[in-house]
Amino acid sequence: MEDELFLSEQHPDSRRWGIVEDDGASVWLYLTEPDSTKLVAHCWLCNRVPAPAQITLDRERGGAPIAPISHVISGEPSPALAAERIRFIWGNDGQAVAVLYGEEVLGFIAQPEGPGYSRNLKVSSRFGAPVDDALFSAVFGFHQK
Repeated sequence: MEDELFLSEQHPDSRRWGIVEDDGASVWLYLTEPDSTKLVAHCWLCNRVPAPAQITLDRERGGAPIAPISHVISGEPSPALAAERIRFIWGNDGQAVAVLYGEEVLGFIAQPEGPGYSRNLKVSSRFGAPVDDALFSAVFGFHQK
């Protein structure tokens, strides 16, 4: 699909990779082990297709799950993200990563295990948790506008 996206950045000290991947159906933020492609944490950022009524795994598509309507703020599909507007920011020690779209925090992973936090979630689940602005400020050292 022409709107698919894969961006990555490695922190110089922790040697972990932050990854944003859009497979055409959903967009996710990932964090890896140091100097590895092994994923250790994830955070759903948005759906690129209408939110389904329930969680389904599309084995034919082979992609990450699509968040259901019960979990998301809006069930409408998000437009493709422009790569030039995406920016990674890191916690001081490189164990946490956030992704900004322009000046807006789409989501972040505060520690190298478990799910992260998404601006587009309304409930906590395996997709992540709703953004916690106080935690974001504590980990990344600045306040979201």
